[in-house]
Amino acid sequence: MAASVGTKATLPPPLVRAFWVMVTGWSFTNRVPSLRYSAGLGGASLYLPLRGNGSLKAQCLISPWAKGDKAEYRQRQTAEWLASEGYAVLSVNYLLSKFAGEILKSQPTRSCWPECLHDCRAALLIAGERAKLWNIDPNRISLLGFSAGAHLALLTAVTNGHPELDRHGGKATAACVLAFYGIYDLHPLASRWCFGEPAENPQQLQRQASPVSYLHANVPPVFLAHGESDKTVPVQQTSLLAGKLAELKVPHDVILLPKAPHGFRITSEFGDLRPSVLAFLEAHSS
Repeated sequence: MAASVGTKATLPPPLVRAFWVMVTGWSFTNRVPSLRYSAGLGGASLYLPLRGNGSLKAQCLISPWAKGDKAEYRQRQTAEWLASEGYAVLSVNYLLSKFAGEILKSQPTRSCWPECLHDCRAALLIAGERAKLWNIDPNRISLLGFSAGAHLALLTAVTNGHPELDRHGGKATAACVLAFYGIYDLHPLASRWCFGEPAENPQQLQRQASPVSYLHANVPPVFLAHGESDKTVPVQQTSLLAGKLAELKVPHDVILLPKAPHGFRITSEFGDLRPSVLAFLEAHSS
């Protein structure tokens, strides 16, 4: 195995999973506490479809930098919906900036960077390593993230092959990325370090932590969605990334919702993006 991230998870037999779904109305959720993260805050929930033909496509679901949890409604709703569509979903936690000062108090920056990226790469690696156990196709693993999770999902995909950002020493690849209202270029935020306490050399670290710094023609296809009424992350972040992807001829879809604020869900009063998401996944994770 390319990375040692704990002991193997064991799944209940299919009849038990089927009974769980019949009783609760939800897809079976298997917590995977053995997914070890660098800061010790790890843990992932595995959502499995009730039935599938052959190997399943998989989704790694990633959430925000500062606060949030895979157990929150938006993450659970997204994971359960994707599982109902036949996807295996690994919903992951990673080191958040609000905990970085306490957990990393012995380190000079007390920042969650790059620990948060290491955590996401570990999740992608373990999904590939346990593909046979979980009955997923390791070549059809996608990444999906909201807000800072979108930033980390894209960064996880584009930094493959950069050893300075790959603590686990394994090659983690994604078939495609779905990014919702994320920050992709941190340079405009030079006065604001997003990962905890201020760093000594913020401009250099902003560059290192920006997905746009690593774009190339072989970046996997990217789905982008952003609200034009977003007051937290400017919609220009998505426009900027879309322009760079177009220059590199990287396949990408862009959806802008005129009235949507920051934090909208895949299906909300601002629009139902489920058909677009499924069409993108079908086109690029097959």
